[in-house]
Amino acid sequence: MNEKSNKPDYTGKIYYLLKSKFDENYEDLNKLSSFFVVFGVIALFFSGGDSSYQYIWYLIAMVVMFIMIVFNAVKAIYPLEQFLKIPMTKFLLSIFFTTTVVYSAAQVNIKLNEIFYISGSNFKYGVFFGSIIYFVNHIVSILLYIVALIIFYIFFDYIVDAYKTEKLEYGGEKSYWKFEFNKKLWYLIVFLLYMLGLWHLNNVALDNKSINYKLFILAVKFDFDSKHRCSNVEDYYSVIYIDPSKERVLVNTSFTIDKSIFGNNKENINAFNQRINSYRERFVVKECQYEKN
Repeated sequence: MNEKSNKPDYTGKIYYLLKSKFDENYEDLNKLSSFFVVFGVIALFFSGGDSSYQYIWYLIAMVVMFIMIVFNAVKAIYPLEQFLKIPMTKFLLSIFFTTTVVYSAAQVNIKLNEIFYISGSNFKYGVFFGSIIYFVNHIVSILLYIVALIIFYIFFDYIVDAYKTEKLEYGGEKSYWKFEFNKKLWYLIVFLLYMLGLWHLNNVALDNKSINYKLFILAVKFDFDSKHRCSNVEDYYSVIYIDPSKERVLVNTSFTIDKSIFGNNKENINAFNQRINSYRERFVVKECQYEKN
């Protein structure tokens, strides 16, 4: 037993070496963050068009932005990191996110009902994808205020830290400013980039004026079925069944989709909001008559 106790503790040395490498002053964490931050913001601003390629970039950018905002916020503010470890905090956050998801789905149902004049529950894909858009829209609005507070906190902390006071050799004190590129300044830059990205999401990609348009495009693109069996409806029309027995359908008589669901063409959005009543006239409710074998 004594021989074993006298052997060097290599495992312990390796543990403390690795632990020191991931100390809060270790800068590799910032290098990793910088890559994802730049990637996320660039991808977000490359997604302004209507192509499916830009739509994929948009989805990637949203995921990266959300993950890195949460990750860097927790790492930048130590009390926040400790606060999130409390079980009650996790419980309350889970309730908040669950409630927001349910609320978003309810709002999407209401808006689809206002657009098509039938129950929003008929639009399964429209409600699913629309709820994601609505959920992100709510979260982004909240994150804007949170990130603004974090920026203020980090900026104030950085300014206080930059003000140095030294005792002189023969008495007295010397005060001066010393601004350094340290972790606090890095986090300040990171969150300023996040603020820019969130502003783009809130005011351009997911602004309130475009929500109805996006829900309309989602429903028409994904919920209407062009391969129907209604003999009294033209084959080139698409339909959506609006009752469990499939005896009634909402028929899309002329509206076609050739844009990405996240296309943010302002002319299309404004035209939709101004002519929504004329768009509704292209969708008619019919009895579905099946051919008898």
